[in-house]
Amino acid sequence: MNYFLALDIGGTKISAAVFTEDGQIFEDDLIVLPTPAFTGNDSIYNAVAKAADMALTKRKAYPLLSGIGAASPGPLDTTTGTIIHAPLMGWENFHLAERLEADFHCPVMLDNDCNLGALAEQRVGVAKGKDSVFYVTMSTGVGGGFVLNGEIFHGFRDSSCEVGHMNIVDGGPDCPCGGKGCLELYASGTGLADRVRRKLINDPHTQTKIWELVRRQPDKITAKIITQAALDGDEYALSELAEVGRYMGIGLNNIVNLFDPEVIVIGGGFSKAHGLFEENMFKTMTDRAMQPYDPRKLIRYSVLCDKAVIWGAYLLISENKNIGRQQ
Repeated sequence: MNYFLALDIGGTKISAAVFTEDGQIFEDDLIVLPTPAFTGNDSIYNAVAKAADMALTKRKAYPLLSGIGAASPGPLDTTTGTIIHAPLMGWENFHLAERLEADFHCPVMLDNDCNLGALAEQRVGVAKGKDSVFYVTMSTGVGGGFVLNGEIFHGFRDSSCEVGHMNIVDGGPDCPCGGKGCLELYASGTGLADRVRRKLINDPHTQTKIWELVRRQPDKITAKIITQAALDGDEYALSELAEVGRYMGIGLNNIVNLFDPEVIVIGGGFSKAHGLFEENMFKTMTDRAMQPYDPRKLIRYSVLCDKAVIWGAYLLISENKNIGRQQ
């Protein structure tokens, strides 16, 4: 039996999992380590290599390792396996595939994390078998990927579907990507926390349970805290999550106008709070629709959840005709 290693390298955490060649994941062996973002290329790589080694060692998979599939935020070059620029991590011009191949002595393939989320949802997820599937992740950032006619749509420069960096608010705050007012700043977990933190610092007398939960320490405000306050019925937190829905609705309607996909799948950790923002999201999509459609039929939420990208990384490497099941 041959094995494949799948890596999901995100702005917050790095996940590594071993799969069999027929698609069995050893979930008990899943390794998750924090991402040492903005500490330099080598520091981040060392964390990736450590997670990979831990997963392979636990499964005793080294002798039968056929290949590694890796997912990372972009922009990146899938042909050379190079991460060009990952704004949420501070990773610049890093030849990831080359380093992994040298250290683990097997073929390595790299693609954008959201492209691989889309691939997983189209192959084995809630959009299985659909011809055109757009995947949007709401997590540390906001990203997108598109599978068209069963293949990942990469665009001319390997940088398609960066929906988190579409401009939503003209003259909005600076984004690490170099733009301003990007969707990511308004509809990601990080963006929500940053926005609420600024507002509460500027108006510390705001009546909200968020202050109670963080003991009036603004640096403790996270999307999880805001979501908890909203679940407890806090009106301020509920209004902020409704704003997330409005911004996300604008972004999703733009996707509909541009790509007209059969299904849009929303995943990522922050998307688990969709019950608190989806009504405003659906309303915004309906109000802005160029051609009428029912967003409730178009939108699906990932059932692969946190494992969508790692499944996509496995599919990327295992479906390669020179590496995968034909060995």
